[in-house]
Amino acid sequence: MLSSLSRRERVMLIFLIFFALGAGYYFYIYQPLEENIANLSQLKINKELQINKTTATLRKLPVLQDRYDQLQYIEKELNKNKINSADEMLAVLEEEAGKSGIKISSFIPEEDEKEVEISILLKGNYNQLIKFLEGIEKLNGQAEFSNMRIARIAENNLLEASGIIIYHDDLLTGGDKP
Repeated sequence: MLSSLSRRERVMLIFLIFFALGAGYYFYIYQPLEENIANLSQLKINKELQINKTTATLRKLPVLQDRYDQLQYIEKELNKNKINSADEMLAVLEEEAGKSGIKISSFIPEEDEKEVEISILLKGNYNQLIKFLEGIEKLNGQAEFSNMRIARIAENNLLEASGIIIYHDDLLTGGDKP
């Protein structure tokens, strides 16, 4: 059959066969592989981004470790004066009252599972009260003051301060962590 074709027709037939094979290869092999190549290229880009983020974090690691060590030191400093009970709170308040000259005339703790509420009544002059409040600054972050009332007593120019001190673990650094 090929012998009956002219030379020109045979060359055209060979070109047609090559064209058909090329088109078949393109549509059935190359295009599906091109999609896989695009997916793999995108995956490669994502992995490179992850590697870049990880290496950037690894470069920052010594700085982060130093910052963590600083924060640990601060936490240890804060927990050094940590109050765990109403008795410890009373000891701190009595110590500061003694230093400042304030008289604690009433100290009534009420404990429940979540918090300790302490009703307190203080007497002293203005300077003594200010010195007392500055002294109990170490309770900062551990105690919450509510219903504070300060009144002047007519006699002797004294002040009378009453209020409620609330202590609970959520006020501490780190919340309810032990």
